Amino acid sequence: MNTMRAATICIALIAVIPSTTMAVTLNAGDIVVATGIGPASAKDHGLVLVDPATGNRTIISDNSTGTGPTFNTTEGVAIEPDGDLLVTDLTAGGLGSRVIRVNPTTGDRTVISGPGTGAGVRPDRWYGIVELNGTILVANSYSQDTAAILSIDPATGNRTALSGDGVGTGPSFLSPVGLVVQGNHLLLSDYYGLVFQVDLATGNRSRVGAGDFPAYPEAAAGLAVSSNGTILVSGQVYDNFPNNYPGVFTQDPTTHFYSIVSGYNVGTGPTMGNLGPTGIATAASGTILLDESTLNAVLSIDPITGNRTIL
Repeated sequence: MNTMRAATICIALIAVIPSTTMAVTLNAGDIVVATGIGPASAKDHGLVLVDPATGNRTIISDNSTGTGPTFNTTEGVAIEPDGDLLVTDLTAGGLGSRVIRVNPTTGDRTVISGPGTGAGVRPDRWYGIVELNGTILVANSYSQDTAAILSIDPATGNRTALSGDGVGTGPSFLSPVGLVVQGNHLLLSDYYGLVFQVDLATGNRSRVGAGDFPAYPEAAAGLAVSSNGTILVSGQVYDNFPNNYPGVFTQDPTTHFYSIVSGYNVGTGPTMGNLGPTGIATAASGTILLDESTLNAVLSIDPITGNRTIL
């Protein structure tokens, strides 16, 4: 595999890495998507690099590129300070998840934690992932009974609960998906349309999302925070209830009610499918980047007008 530019914006369940922390092999603004690769009849999961200027795509790692464990269903992606990529991957048969480390230059893969690697909390289905001060954090989402944020030691793969029922106080998670670090706390998007704030020191939780007025992302699939602190949610719809729309949403900083940034009657461009919006990130310019699975595309979205173009 040829040497390539690695990612500073990761789209699936997303992390945004400031250019000041990047290794020398990385270029600010590059995009990584954890995705199905190839024809619909025979998709292979892996990581794809997207050039933000041209939209050109290059495979970083898949089951034919690089050595190591086979990807099954890639979910979330994050980047480590040294430039390696971290991927959450659902194992074959849905029997648990793994964190896989990927060398972006060679595509080589190594399991960090998962069934048979590391001890502690059972590895159910992991979505969002972030790396913080040498610790890996994942959103564990299988049932409400096991919904939690897990802390993983990258050296041993051992797993402990950072926040969830029995760890920390506050409202229960339902189905954690996206994770973003903001200061001394985490923001977590929940598939049931909620956003939580979690104290990193105590695991205590509070609701950020106030719910369904005037518009409501029924399923909060992805989460990002813009440079000015605005919370952005990629919203999916699986029931046709009033005020439920797929798209990109933001929250009022005082009331925390949702409003649509792009989708439904806001902005022009390709129409998003009900279950299309997944990963979301923001570029340094403020442009919103959205992984739209029904369009099989990365969208570039103007945060002021909501206009959408395929990147």
